[in-house]
Amino acid sequence: EKLIAYSGKNQNISITDVKKVIVRDKKDPIFNLTNAFMAKDVKHALFYLHSLFHEGFHPLQILKSFENQIRKLILVKCFTQ
Repeated sequence: EKLIAYSGKNQNISITDVKKVIVRDKKDPIFNLTNAFMAKDVKHALFYLHSLFHEGFHPLQILKSFENQIRKLILVKCFTQ
């Protein structure tokens, strides 16, 4: 709806229109970082890490989330053996 209102009488919506209207205002949950990390997606992991630091997360909070993820992996590995 925002794009339609912004483009007005134009028949087409361009990428420039989209970039001007859509503003990234969502805060990223920490599990997005751990999911990207577990998927070995370095690009997204670094993006979410930067975003979380920018939002004011303390480095120890982020480290604790990795610790919890590794604990879960160890439990799964022990269970499957």
